[in-house]
Amino acid sequence: MWQTFFAKNKPSNQLVEQHATYLVDQLQHEHLIAYLNAAIIAGQSQPWMYEVLAVTMEIANRPPEEIERVVLSMADFGNASYESMMYSGAYLSNLGHDQAALRMYRQAARMSPDRPEPYSLSIKLAGRTEVPDDAIWAACGVLRNAWGPDYQSQHEQAEDLITEAEKKLRKANDENQLSKLQQLAEDARQRDLMVRVNWNGTGDIDLSVEDPAGGIATYETRDSTGGGALLNDGYGPIPENCYEAYVCPMGFSGEYVVKITKFSEKIVGNRAVLTIVTHAGTPAEKKTTKSIKFEATNEFVMRIKLDEGRREQRRTVFIGGPVGAARDWERKAQQVGRPTHRAVDRETRQAVAEMRKSRRQPVVQALSIQQSPGAVGGIGFAPIVSIIPEGATLAARAVVSPDRRYVRMGISPTFNQIIDVAVFSFQGGASTNPAAGR
Repeated sequence: MWQTFFAKNKPSNQLVEQHATYLVDQLQHEHLIAYLNAAIIAGQSQPWMYEVLAVTMEIANRPPEEIERVVLSMADFGNASYESMMYSGAYLSNLGHDQAALRMYRQAARMSPDRPEPYSLSIKLAGRTEVPDDAIWAACGVLRNAWGPDYQSQHEQAEDLITEAEKKLRKANDENQLSKLQQLAEDARQRDLMVRVNWNGTGDIDLSVEDPAGGIATYETRDSTGGGALLNDGYGPIPENCYEAYVCPMGFSGEYVVKITKFSEKIVGNRAVLTIVTHAGTPAEKKTTKSIKFEATNEFVMRIKLDEGRREQRRTVFIGGPVGAARDWERKAQQVGRPTHRAVDRETRQAVAEMRKSRRQPVVQALSIQQSPGAVGGIGFAPIVSIIPEGATLAARAVVSPDRRYVRMGISPTFNQIIDVAVFSFQGGASTNPAAGR
């Protein structure tokens, strides 16, 4: 019936949506499935159709294979990308199709190998499916790529998953699979470079590491394009937090520049302890500990040579946001010092009361009030002028390969056109100016 309808008619997208909404309200699930299938076959597909179709088929107890096929089509509708694969995987997971969701996450990980989200979201799914291959893939991916603020808990979940998988394989006497799991887990635990600085006192010390590819990991930009990440941006006085740590699971071979900066004089003995570990988790592991004393300057710079680094390409995605951005106010407070507490006088209380009263007043009423000496006036506005370029602009970026043999050029043209201008006045609000560009 619905195929005949779409063969003879071509309703607008809005009308198709209205028909679908009516069938949903009437709980006509089978009709809705046939309606959406007919619309898709007739070439009138819309992004929302696949999601509604999958949910409706779940309600109608359709076979899981059909539901998975619809979700896969949802990913293909917008040209398969990392985002569409992740969305499809999350959608299948919500519907309870864990195995199909894992397949989506695996495809997303192939598209963007450095992203930690596919592995992090697969940990719980792999534990429910109890498939050793899924457990190995998810756990090793987390150990290798998940270095966000909660990386410790994620790594603990990965280790627990590996332990459970080992127990099941030993119980099944599957020595080949067990040996494979142990080898992959051992490789995932390896770290090409680890740097840690410890100190005592109420002060603050910052660590930054520059890799051979030119990427820098600091408390402001915790991830570097060379594969490194700053794990902790510590500060005193709590001893457990008086450290900063950097890790590069897979880094480029070459020279790393470690820079340690002291931001406060309240460091016990003006000393810190620097610990460097290369090729951690391998037979070639080497650990170096050095005592640092800040004397003439508040900076210490050290160069580290890393051989046989395992990274071949620059990282193009970031793990997370800045570690220390949320505590910038604390650093500023340390520089200024603690404010002195003083009693609130009568003038201060009166000013606060007048301010609250003015905030509760309507703007028009506030503007019409006759101002008296000392009274609070109406709300003011501070216009901010932003320059918007119009026309074509071109940005070019050059990246030199780690071996200094190739230069990769990235060219990004941008076309801007001002199609409308909104003029704002304090009395009349916003209005559209037909003379765009003036």
